[in-house]
Amino acid sequence: MSPKVFLIAVVPLANNEDRDEMLDQLAACAEHAWANEPGTLKYATFILRDPEKENTLYVVEEYSSRETLDKHLLVPRVQSLISWMTATDASPLSGTPTMHRLSLPSETFMFSRPRVAEFQDEDPWVIIAELDYFPGGSETSIKYWEGVVDEGRKNEEGTLVYAVARDRQVSEKMWTIEVYENEAYLKDVHVKSKAIDESIRNTKHLRTGVYDRKRAIHDMAKNEDVDVITGDWMSECNMTLRGSDKRDRLAQKSMSSGSTVVAKGYEPYFLDELDPAIPWLAKRGVKIAVNAGASDVHGLAEAVKGLISKHGVELKVGVVDGDDVTDAVLDLYNKGEKFLNLPANKPIQEWGFDPICAQCYLGGTGIAECFKAGADIVLCGRVADASVTVGAAMWWHGWTRDNISELAGALMIGHIIECSTYATGGYYSGFKHLGVNDTDMGYPIAAIDEKGEAVITMEQGKHGLVTTATIASQLLYEIQGPLYYNSDVTASIEDMHLKQIGDNAVHVSGVKGLPPPSTTKVGITAKGGWQAEFHFYLTGLDIEEKAAMVERQTKALMGDHINKFSCLRFMVAGAAPSDPQSQEEATVDMRIFAQTRDPDLLSGNNFVDSDRGSFARFCIENLLQGYPGSTMAPDMRTAIGRPFFEYWVSLMPQTFVHETAHLPDGTVVDIPAPTNVREYEREQPSYDTGNPVALSEFGETIRGPLGWVVLGRSGDKSSNANLGLFVRHDDEWDWLRSLLSTAKLRELLGKDDKGRQIDRCEFPNIRAVHFLLKDHLDRGFNSTSSFDSLGKNLCEYIRSRHVDIPKKFLERGKV
Repeated sequence: MSPKVFLIAVVPLANNEDRDEMLDQLAACAEHAWANEPGTLKYATFILRDPEKENTLYVVEEYSSRETLDKHLLVPRVQSLISWMTATDASPLSGTPTMHRLSLPSETFMFSRPRVAEFQDEDPWVIIAELDYFPGGSETSIKYWEGVVDEGRKNEEGTLVYAVARDRQVSEKMWTIEVYENEAYLKDVHVKSKAIDESIRNTKHLRTGVYDRKRAIHDMAKNEDVDVITGDWMSECNMTLRGSDKRDRLAQKSMSSGSTVVAKGYEPYFLDELDPAIPWLAKRGVKIAVNAGASDVHGLAEAVKGLISKHGVELKVGVVDGDDVTDAVLDLYNKGEKFLNLPANKPIQEWGFDPICAQCYLGGTGIAECFKAGADIVLCGRVADASVTVGAAMWWHGWTRDNISELAGALMIGHIIECSTYATGGYYSGFKHLGVNDTDMGYPIAAIDEKGEAVITMEQGKHGLVTTATIASQLLYEIQGPLYYNSDVTASIEDMHLKQIGDNAVHVSGVKGLPPPSTTKVGITAKGGWQAEFHFYLTGLDIEEKAAMVERQTKALMGDHINKFSCLRFMVAGAAPSDPQSQEEATVDMRIFAQTRDPDLLSGNNFVDSDRGSFARFCIENLLQGYPGSTMAPDMRTAIGRPFFEYWVSLMPQTFVHETAHLPDGTVVDIPAPTNVREYEREQPSYDTGNPVALSEFGETIRGPLGWVVLGRSGDKSSNANLGLFVRHDDEWDWLRSLLSTAKLRELLGKDDKGRQIDRCEFPNIRAVHFLLKDHLDRGFNSTSSFDSLGKNLCEYIRSRHVDIPKKFLERGKV
């Protein structure tokens, strides 16, 4: 096949009128070529944005062969144009035009060494690119290309031609033509320029920001260059609270004929954050996707529309629902469905509680449908934490569920940014490096490219930092193993890679995509009963003996009432140091925690009736015969019972979910369950390290806290606790993976090792060992008796445990 040929013509015109006439003539030539010259592949005219050259045209033509170009130049219409240009008495030209014929390989629009007859002493390099953008993408990207062109014009003498223009016939298509004096200049100067760095990080990338504090939506919409602001409002806590509240209100309505009671269950704080941002969202075209709808997404939509109307702007609202699967779950439950618990693999029939509501986790497809239909704000119920980012990326890049690799990448980017400043220095083991710059941390911004990779940066001018360590910390947060499941895709994350590419800029890659599971996670809520707690302060010596005395005396007073408690724990938090320097240092907290299904046992009304039993009275009555210094906490309100919920996490088939997208024009679109799915084992892969290195090979050691050289993060999913630990340097990785076996973790857990299943895996590219402690958290946040209700302090406990640390690691400095 003969090589394709490019013709580049630089045509300087005398004035605007002649330039416009030339544009018309060239347009006529192009129309003739399209209709009559099949070998004409491209025909474009560029006007430089440089005001000093606004009357200079750059004409770029592509032909299938040299012969096709030669024939084109003989066409009468083209000959007429040439005659007009070369007329001696009325030429429109202000100077001599130049023409460059470039012969490139048949694979067009690639880096290639051209043969250019007109260049005698130079060996130029050429880039010709055709860029197709998803709707709306060219508007976002053009400003970055403008910066690149301006940088080249001002500071790059070796950039001979650099033009960018939008196709006249296809609005979302752009072309670039670039000519450099030689290959070295392109690679050593232009590619390394600040403008190119900015372009690579932003051009054609979806830029998503995330938020939580009140200022965030407003500041992000006003000050940052973002396309979509995402927000994850849902947790296991508010799933139970909002869901049960909705059921209570619906029950109240059904019992009251003609009642106007409305079941509301959305997150009202979202409205406080959205309100001041609305004018900026409208002005700058920034979109929003959130799951603040909780259990009443349509109620939230009406409230949001009211705010939009108040501000007098035009913003369209879309809604995604279908997460409330209460009816389906109750029907299956009544038919004997086991709904095996994820942490302990037990059937729901052993739970001992009656389900009242259930929500499942949705993907991002419905969000993408709403954005495609023109929505500016998409409100959702329980879409998964990262699904708001997945949905935004699906819309932006035009992906479908078949784009498994890309979706998996976006899923993990969503995971990294969904907890906002957790990615920029919040909850960070290396927090001391922040110094005092920790009062207003910037929110993360992810620029997601067409491959599903991303560069994560942060708000400008704020505290915090974005490093491979802060991103690795959040990557390890709340994961359950090497596979990360979502309704749209499964991400395999063992080979994820993080690279620091600049100050507060980390590139994320290496995610592998797998089909989504046939199931989705479902959270089932039940009313658990009532709980209360009472606190004593123990000071100085003999803390253990004093605590034992409190427990012994309290249980004796309870008598037979003790059997009415479903949970009764006596716990001491902290330890008095040897030779304390203040009374506060010498004081620890003793907590008596109780749960029961008998509300009278925790009622304040029973305090004066000892026969009926009163938790508060059981705790107080021993005060005068108590331990030395016996002192109770002055706030008695904690000893009065309050309701709590039990939460059961299981799986249900995606085909049982009826997800719908409510578009801004009122159209309702069904979002079907994915068909390309895979059946996965309930247990994720778990293993100790392969080929461990003898710890003695790392040289002389010093005994000290693991956290001197190891960072990490821990979190919860139901009653599971996850723990990720990683090191800062490559030569420390073999030591960490060899040290942290499952057996070693049990040793470090000490008294907290419950003897339950612990899974282990590794993430070598980020030098991390990950553990999943099954059923470690006493039922999870809603009902746990643990101080560490969310599993967040597990990591800091393990980092405080002493191990033998190679001296050479410590010589680099401690975390």
